[in-house]
Amino acid sequence: MQIFVINLPSSPDRRQDCQQELDRHNLSANFFDAWTGEQALRNNLFRYNDRKFAIRTGASASNGQMGCFASHLVLWKKCVELNESILVLEDDFRIQKNFHQCYDFVESHIDNLGLVRFHSADVEGLPVLAQGKNTIRLLNKAPMMTLAYAVSPRGAQHLIDGFDEFIEPIDFYMKRFWITRQPVYQVTPDPVRHSDLADETTIANPNVVRKTFELRLARLLDQIKNSTLRKITYFMLRIRTHKLKRSAQ
Repeated sequence: MQIFVINLPSSPDRRQDCQQELDRHNLSANFFDAWTGEQALRNNLFRYNDRKFAIRTGASASNGQMGCFASHLVLWKKCVELNESILVLEDDFRIQKNFHQCYDFVESHIDNLGLVRFHSADVEGLPVLAQGKNTIRLLNKAPMMTLAYAVSPRGAQHLIDGFDEFIEPIDFYMKRFWITRQPVYQVTPDPVRHSDLADETTIANPNVVRKTFELRLARLLDQIKNSTLRKITYFMLRIRTHKLKRSAQ
């Protein structure tokens, strides 16, 4: 799997930090120039629906949120174009000592799994595959971060196909397996963690909208709908996973 590191050209110090971290662990990577929200809209990469974004998040989208989503979306398209699985890293990562074992483990299964997170934030999941001290788990509720993940061409295509318009941040969207039809897996223990730069990376959104009764009701109904779909879809995924595990025994 090729490694792609998302980094803004305006942040050369972070790029240097990433390169030093890669060198320490004998890894090579391609630096991908991150998009901005203005670029995404100017190039018609996606449509932005302000009302739906407010329903989903209680705010209007920030330039950083748009740019982050755009960068991942373009890399998914790159994955499909290359017709090979890739590993995506954001530029505040730290490689852990089990990285190479996890990388090889995930690479041998990514074509079947589609999407495997390399950073779980200690979220538990259903064990699916194990190799040595490392385990790949199926997630029910994924954490709100996109620091590091492997994706196959099929998985990337699912993510692309499930996307209609920009109505939520990237981490909201990627965990919605009931929308994307792409289950979310994680490999543990985490082979990638956040660096000290993570606090600077957090995309704050000051664009909070007034929570009218109409908006509160719309948000509540949206949450109920997505919670119900998540539970139903995860139940079906568990059944399928148990069948696969039994057939493999």
